Amino acid sequence: MNTLTEKSTILFIPGMACTSQIWDALELLPHYFNCVYLDWPEHSSTFENLDDCAKWVTEMVKEHDATIVVGHSLGGLGILKAMEKNLIQPEKAIIIESFLNVPNEFFKKFVGPYASDELEKNLHEMFNTNRNHFSEKLRLFLREKISSKCIDIKKIENAFFLYGMRGEEDSDKVLNLLPFLQDLNDSNSIGLLPYSGHFPMIEEPEEFEEAINEFLD
Repeated sequence: MNTLTEKSTILFIPGMACTSQIWDALELLPHYFNCVYLDWPEHSSTFENLDDCAKWVTEMVKEHDATIVVGHSLGGLGILKAMEKNLIQPEKAIIIESFLNVPNEFFKKFVGPYASDELEKNLHEMFNTNRNHFSEKLRLFLREKISSKCIDIKKIENAFFLYGMRGEEDSDKVLNLLPFLQDLNDSNSIGLLPYSGHFPMIEEPEEFEEAINEFLD
């Protein structure tokens, strides 16, 4: 592990309708870093767009003096928007299963092929329990209107984008479904986990941490 980042603060932001419990399987990163796991605030019900999410993300990054930020799904979009607007300048950003286009049917598979029925059930229950904590306007935007025009991805630097392949063996096929990544500059990188769906930190926790560790090292 890079000693320059060792014991730095990593801020973890969950996806929409998710809780901080999605990070519970992580073991390696807490050993090396001061890990802070956030839940969405009560006033997230007032968030109507990515700017609102970015404002809260910025407040949290400054409050916790975080040098590394990790965001899942909507959490990742909030981070990207804050970076695009130059509200935050993290040393590293890790973006997990965040989409700058309406997700293809392939990515709507909640979990990968080896996830247990119990895990899939628990994830759906978490999502259904918490989704009404977010405004219908924001949910509609993410379902039907989001596009690469929402964030200028060319302005993003030092980020690692990680997606689950959901059992698909052809990585090029998966990447072709993520056209917005083609505009990334060379300071960024992309990773794929073969058997994960939308929750690689739960479905393949060891491989997930290895991928992040390699990016941070």
